[in-house]
Amino acid sequence: MTADGGGDGAAGTEAAGLEAAGTKAAGTEAAGLEAAGIVSRGVAAGVDALILALAGLAVQVGAGLALLLATGPPFRFPEFPTWLSAPVSWAVAVAYLGGAWAAIGSTPGCRLMGLRVTDRAGHLLGLPRSLARAALCVTVPVGLWWVPFSRRRASLQDLLVASAVSYDRLHWTAPHGPAAAEHRVGPK
Repeated sequence: MTADGGGDGAAGTEAAGLEAAGTKAAGTEAAGLEAAGIVSRGVAAGVDALILALAGLAVQVGAGLALLLATGPPFRFPEFPTWLSAPVSWAVAVAYLGGAWAAIGSTPGCRLMGLRVTDRAGHLLGLPRSLARAALCVTVPVGLWWVPFSRRRASLQDLLVASAVSYDRLHWTAPHGPAAAEHRVGPK
């Protein structure tokens, strides 16, 4: 694969064929990015939700241990009131997503699926737009279901904040060392 995300040899022919078949969404063509579909976005969102759930569980266990030290046995999970836990959970999720998108353009779930969140030109969103997109994603997650119906594979959140989710081909790295020859794309 070349530095610009294109391939050479058979892989390049395949990529050109996919491009001609219209797999690049209309809004990302100028930036040379292939828009991500609903499955890869959904898996990335699921991984991020799992990370947030595990972080919430860790907080619960930590609070339970603090309660155990303060009051003695038996161990029990503290019961936080909904009026407190719901907005705090929402704020943590928005900060996690928005911070990751603003800083590097991807969350751990996005990295796992090879995705990057940018503006339509392929640049990082910046903190205000990232936080706005994150707030929309956490508040209205069903906005993702607009992706299959959009010409440019945009979710409702993408339309509202002028963002794009694309495959991060430029940041994938090839293996180094003797095993690199086995993974090289194109003629050997």
